Amino acid sequence: MTSQAARAYADIFRHAGAATAGGGALAHRITAVALRARRAIYMTALCRVAPQAEATVALSPVEIALLDRAVYGAGVTRTLADAIAKLAGLGGAAQATRRFALPFAVARGLSRLADIQIATRLRAAKYRDRR
Repeated sequence: MTSQAARAYADIFRHAGAATAGGGALAHRITAVALRARRAIYMTALCRVAPQAEATVALSPVEIALLDRAVYGAGVTRTLADAIAKLAGLGGAAQATRRFALPFAVARGLSRLADIQIATRLRAAKYRDRR
């Protein structure tokens, strides 16, 4: 996860960590990284148990749409196995290991997907402000 993405996701925890002393910003970033890693571990475990489950079990429709646009030539994401393979590809996994992706590659893919989502929101705000 990049530092910009960690800062953006740390905004979620600002109110929850307001009572903490001096190291609040660092604690927010660590919390965001821990949540992303836990999500990646759960997604890969779920994919190993039920690979034919719908992708909406683990990803939001917005994330699925961004994933389809970010990974060219891979078709539409329908199953969880397809989503994990695309996330692993975004995370830098080799072509042969995408179907059996490690949580590290999925976590890197989720991080990149979050960066793309933040960039999309910033770009939409930029064009909305021009009107």
